[in-house]
Amino acid sequence: MDAEGLFKIDILSNRGLAQLLDVSKLDIEKYPREDLLTEMLLEDGDVLGLTFAETPVMKKVVKCLKPNSVDDLAICLALIRPAASSGGRKQKYLESVIAGNMEETIIFDDDALSYIQKIINCEPGEADKYRRSFAKNKKKDIKQFEQLVSGFKNKNEIVDNLKQLQKYSFCKSHAYSYAKLVWALAYQKAHNPVKFWVSTLNHCNTSYRDWVHYNELKKYDIELTLGKRPWVLKNKKLVSIDIKKRRKDYDLKNRIQ
Repeated sequence: MDAEGLFKIDILSNRGLAQLLDVSKLDIEKYPREDLLTEMLLEDGDVLGLTFAETPVMKKVVKCLKPNSVDDLAICLALIRPAASSGGRKQKYLESVIAGNMEETIIFDDDALSYIQKIINCEPGEADKYRRSFAKNKKKDIKQFEQLVSGFKNKNEIVDNLKQLQKYSFCKSHAYSYAKLVWALAYQKAHNPVKFWVSTLNHCNTSYRDWVHYNELKKYDIELTLGKRPWVLKNKKLVSIDIKKRRKDYDLKNRIQ
């Protein structure tokens, strides 16, 4: 809440939510925490059509981490943000996962708190003060922190790690919100692929060529026709609904009545 008594509310992915709700009205919190088909889909890097997760970079990350839960997906989504990706940090993290030798890494904004506390042995409030200072590039506080770690052999690495907070990163709550959506979409893609792709064509844009998404429906013997969204399925044929014509017919019917 700010000084004027106003609340800031983040509306996360209206398109992604519309895409999901058009396939199923199941409460997003009621999706199974484990599901073999969903896990297999993500393990194969089959992220095409998943809002917030269909980029080539995300495909590489999920194929490496093989997420089998919302928790794992949250890490994947955080890893592709600039703060976690810069300076080879993402590569180093993935290599440590593969080697089974996990190192303490700042993936989420929140990780900086425990990182700072562990280094200078301070209270959470003081750690958050320095976290915010690095994120907002408050040079006076940063210089004060540098003095606190001046005796450390890896002081430059510590400061450099924290300076990455100035780049775009994810707090854990945001990462989990997106991860729940991606998990639910992946579940529907695995279990209801035709409905998933019709909804995707109706609600989502993509960085790929348009034909890439349309081509996915052809895999299920769906016949494509000329037109534009919104689409409906009629006898295994993708048919465009003429919204303008429907509105004219509706207005004419109301006038007659």
